[in-house]
Amino acid sequence: MKNRVIRRSRTSSSLRAGGETSAPGVIGVVLALAALAPSGACGQETGYVETAPGVSIYFEKHGSGDQAVLIPNRLFMPEMRDLAHPDRTLILYDMRNRGRSGRVENPADLTIGADVSDMEALRDHFGFERMSLVGYSYLGLAVALYATRYPDRVERLVQIGPVPREFGTAYPADQTAGMSTLSPEGLAAADAWRAARDAAT
Repeated sequence: MKNRVIRRSRTSSSLRAGGETSAPGVIGVVLALAALAPSGACGQETGYVETAPGVSIYFEKHGSGDQAVLIPNRLFMPEMRDLAHPDRTLILYDMRNRGRSGRVENPADLTIGADVSDMEALRDHFGFERMSLVGYSYLGLAVALYATRYPDRVERLVQIGPVPREFGTAYPADQTAGMSTLSPEGLAAADAWRAARDAAT
């Protein structure tokens, strides 16, 4: 099976010198991608995949079409469900130690390299020959690293506000997503994180 995903999209940003990005913001990108095909009813499946010993990843699966799309950061990207379409198999998931995925006790197992390995384990679990990936923030870098490690497995990358090559790079206000884009679950997680941070200081 050869997956063909988002071929007509030109909304994906690329890693550029100095970390510049052309992404128009999370909502704008989602609307542009969703416009590629009319939305339709898609069955939803949820569950867990063991991507490594002791690592349990929570996922949502929408549809069962030939076009495979993998999107990490489900907890903070609820609007990505709008990409569901009968012609696609859309997988949203929580990274290890986040959201509904299992807790990982060893900090050495919480790396961007481990996130990349989880992407490959999920691809293998769902039997995708090739897939497109959507990465937001530091996951924009993670999907690029996945493409570097597994170029033959990638159909297309979409990066939204990816981590810049140079720290301190400022993005225009219209390309920056605020708290208003989060789901109630995401807002609760952000509040819990701030509470834990304040308690530790």
